[in-house]
Amino acid sequence: MRTYVFFLLCCLFASAINAQKPVSIALRPDAPEPEARAANVLRLYLQQITGQPVPLQTTEKVPDGYAPVLLGKHPALQQFGLQQPPALPGDAFFLEGKNGAFLIAGGGGMGTEYGVYTLLELLGCRKYSPRDSFIPDIQNLQLPDYPPTVETPAFPYRELHYEPAFDEGWARWHKLKTRRDKDADWGLFVHTFQHLCPAELYFVEHPEYFAWNGAQRSPGQLCLSNDTVRQIVTDALREKIREKPDAKYWSVSQNDNYDYCKCPRCAAADLRYGSPAVPCLVLSTRSPRHFPIKQSPHSPTSTRQAPRGIKPAKNVSVCLCSIECNRGESIEDGCADFARDVRAWSALTNHLMIWDYVVQFRSYVSPFPNWHTLQPNLQFFRQHGVNMVFEQGVRARPLEFSDMRAYLLAKLMWNPQANMDSILTDFSDRYYGRRGRLSGHPSTG
Repeated sequence: MRTYVFFLLCCLFASAINAQKPVSIALRPDAPEPEARAANVLRLYLQQITGQPVPLQTTEKVPDGYAPVLLGKHPALQQFGLQQPPALPGDAFFLEGKNGAFLIAGGGGMGTEYGVYTLLELLGCRKYSPRDSFIPDIQNLQLPDYPPTVETPAFPYRELHYEPAFDEGWARWHKLKTRRDKDADWGLFVHTFQHLCPAELYFVEHPEYFAWNGAQRSPGQLCLSNDTVRQIVTDALREKIREKPDAKYWSVSQNDNYDYCKCPRCAAADLRYGSPAVPCLVLSTRSPRHFPIKQSPHSPTSTRQAPRGIKPAKNVSVCLCSIECNRGESIEDGCADFARDVRAWSALTNHLMIWDYVVQFRSYVSPFPNWHTLQPNLQFFRQHGVNMVFEQGVRARPLEFSDMRAYLLAKLMWNPQANMDSILTDFSDRYYGRRGRLSGHPSTG
């Protein structure tokens, strides 16, 4: 009898030792604001997943009895055999899970939060649209084992112009530029000549400031070989930067038409350098001594060809637009001119932005069979060193599969090598499948 009681007590003791430990979040006492913000996001979702309070511990040692998610370079990493995270660039993050604990560390202002969203997806959470999320019900949550992994975005700048991405929570979850961050980062955003040298202010008295289209002066574009125009643009840009000093990007770019200047001086520059893009590039290249900020010449078809004998300055980013491409074929297979220009510019600069079009404008609700082009195009941009990508959909609803398109593009903009079939299967099974598959707790993040 005593032997039986002793055996029973041993079993109960062993069971208590091996019982599932409650999850907690461990934040170092002097944690920077991005880590503290990420901790609060994680806590919100873990409490929805488990249906229980999740403690946020701000001590240097994690109390016994918890399975912690540690954020950043926490003093308790060795306590669980976790690695010290490496130095990380902006938006990148480091994950490791072992011994019942999980580490998330990130670079810049968003890396840690992006790591949080990746852990939540490992646990089964999804944010399919701003209106449709899936959060599993896991009362006895166990943190996953995960090999030491660094994730770095394929493109440091990722912006998606589809309705879901205008929702801040959805954009943050999918590691995209939010509208609020974009408004803070950009001083001027594309087609800016009309703001820097307005036709309504100068054209009547000084038509020579504007483009000669072969027959007459046109207020649609500027004559950039005119020294006075260059000074007006420079002074206007200097004043706008003074008004918004924290902005990172200032676009010095053509208006939205093809009426570039063909006056004798501009035409001579075109002939010398082999591209109508040169006058705009020269203006931006001269600006750095005044403005140590990236500017973005915006090159539609007429001014997109890369020049010879001149390079952009190190703080000048060149934006190329795929407006004329057949979006039913990949760029490499069906848009040879644009592919040529991407290759040529990538040989001249490490700061290349692509304005890509992934929508057809004739009828937003009609089927548009370009799904097979999305991944190879992003892979092509990545292969040629593009570091900024703007994917042009449309903000209005309803659209043809707009939620699924946005979901797929967000995943591929982070990692163009991701398994596209798996992404679409995961989305369609829950978003378009049985209604019960989207049950679970609604997201409030």
